[in-house]
Amino acid sequence: MIKRGFWLLTFIVCVYAAWSAMRTGGHDFPEDWCKNCHTFAPVKGDSRSRMMNAPVSTLCGRCHDRAKNLFSHPVEMTPTGVELPADLPLSWDGKFTCSTCHDVHSSPPSVWEGTWKYLRRLVVGRAFCEACHRRGVVGPSGHAQVLTAAHMVFDGKGMERVDNISLLCLSCHDGSVGKSVQVRTGSFRHGFRPEDSAQELSHPVGVNYRRAMMKRGGLHPPEKIDKRIMLVNGRVSCVSCHDMSSREHNLLTVPIQGSKLCLECHDK
Repeated sequence: MIKRGFWLLTFIVCVYAAWSAMRTGGHDFPEDWCKNCHTFAPVKGDSRSRMMNAPVSTLCGRCHDRAKNLFSHPVEMTPTGVELPADLPLSWDGKFTCSTCHDVHSSPPSVWEGTWKYLRRLVVGRAFCEACHRRGVVGPSGHAQVLTAAHMVFDGKGMERVDNISLLCLSCHDGSVGKSVQVRTGSFRHGFRPEDSAQELSHPVGVNYRRAMMKRGGLHPPEKIDKRIMLVNGRVSCVSCHDMSSREHNLLTVPIQGSKLCLECHDK
């Protein structure tokens, strides 16, 4: 009987500890930590509290270093063409930041709310995105069904050829839903569709960029290319040239005018 009571008490203590951890989370900061992020001591109603001593994405990245392996909504930019509701605030200087969607000082409404993630609204996926993107998550070109979350994880599986997000792109761009795109993987030769008289080219994916630079030449070092061109684990991906939130033609990461996109990587 005593033994049973001991295990019951242990169970209650563990449940309480887990409940406390879930209620407070990793953002239960002590008061003397305010100066680590805020330029001015936070005071309710004082807009200066929103001024930070570094970009919010930098501050969040100090703990969330895993974010570098995510394909996420752009941050530290001034949104155009959308109207944000009052409960999704911009920074003091009018920029979209991590804190636009996430409130790091809030507490979950329920200990069982597994998908909450400090979001400012109790919805996820497309419903959350359409709080701002009322005409569709990425406008008339679609892609809404792909954006089930603002952060898409590169899982690294199958990276000897192509990353999981490129595979997701190609699952639609095989003519079934999106325009058919024929690509080569792991080879630096361009692909083309033989049935096309114009031989429409598509850039290869899955190429180890640094290895290609060392072997073939003609490429700028990866450290020198535009940060908007993402290399996934050092390899060329669909998201190297395309960004579903881009406003450029064909959702390009960098404008194509004057071959600017091409010349970011290629030296001629």
